[in-house]
Amino acid sequence: MEDQANQQLFGVMTVEAFATMTTTEALEGLEEADVPCGPILEKADVLAHPQVTHNGSVVTWEHPTAGTVRSARPGARFSVTPIEMRLNAAWRGADNREILRELGRSEEEIEALLAAGVIGEPDPTGGLRG
Repeated sequence: MEDQANQQLFGVMTVEAFATMTTTEALEGLEEADVPCGPILEKADVLAHPQVTHNGSVVTWEHPTAGTVRSARPGARFSVTPIEMRLNAAWRGADNREILRELGRSEEEIEALLAAGVIGEPDPTGGLRG
């Protein structure tokens, strides 16, 4: 029980000590004592952090309906096996025509399937037509 009481007391003392410091002061003190540390950043600060920018950790692209989108890219990079970033998922039904053509269907058959509501195609708003 004594260890548990000491841990609680240590926690209280630590909180009280850090409450009197700015983040910069706390980090400087920890670094001087060789304690591995770093700031906990808000999302906007992470995206603007120089190391994140330098590493190219965030990719930005234009989505057809959502506008500008930012996303984390995979952390690992391989020189022999480069990562392919697929920035936008295909809209529901976007590949129907191509797949049906590969299966040997004619344009007339595809149009008939679309007209009958068997398949659909994405409309400009991202919905499904057909």
